[in-house]
Amino acid sequence: MTAATAPQRRDYRAAIPPARVLGLALWFADTLGPGDIADPAELGAPQLDRDASRAYHLHLANLSASGMNLRIASRKLHATRAGAFAGRRFLVRLSLAGDGEPLSLLLLAEVRRDQRVEGGVELALEFIARGRFVRAARSLHLFPLRGRGVDRLAAVVCRECAQTAPASSAPGRAAPRAVAWYEALG
Repeated sequence: MTAATAPQRRDYRAAIPPARVLGLALWFADTLGPGDIADPAELGAPQLDRDASRAYHLHLANLSASGMNLRIASRKLHATRAGAFAGRRFLVRLSLAGDGEPLSLLLLAEVRRDQRVEGGVELALEFIARGRFVRAARSLHLFPLRGRGVDRLAAVVCRECAQTAPASSAPGRAAPRAVAWYEALG
C-alpha cells in the first residue's frame, strides 16, 4: 500500500449513538450578515435544531473528521427536488459527550450531496471552516480547514470505530463552571 492508496482519516465515518449527541443546531449561512458570526448574540435562534417540538427531526447519521451525514425527517423536505440543497452552506453547532468535558464545535459546512430518504432528506456536509472564540477580542472567528478536517472529531470517530464504550461520568466529580456555548468551543 502506498501513501496515495492508504485510507485517509477523512475516509473513516462512524455512527454516533444519539445519547452522545448533546446538541445539534444549524443556521443557513446565507442568511447571516458579516458581523453575525463574530458576535454570538447576533446569531439568534438556530433555524434547525434538535427541538422535539418542531415539525422536523434532525438525526446525525454519521460523522467523520471532515464532514457528517445529517438526516432531516420532514414531509415537506421529502417533497423537494433532488439537489435543492447542493452547495448551500450551514453554520453547524455540534456538541458531543465524550471522555471528560463535552466536545463543542462551531463549523461552517457545505452541502456536497442531498438525497431524498424515507420521510425526509439526507445531507452530506463537508466541514470547510471551524469557529473559534477569541477571548481577547470577545468574538467568534472562522478559520479555514483546507480539507484537513477537525482533529478532535477524528479522535471521536476513531474511538467509535474501535467500538469502545463511552466513559461514564465519575461519581462525586464537581460540576464545571457554566460557560456560554461559544466559550466552550473545542
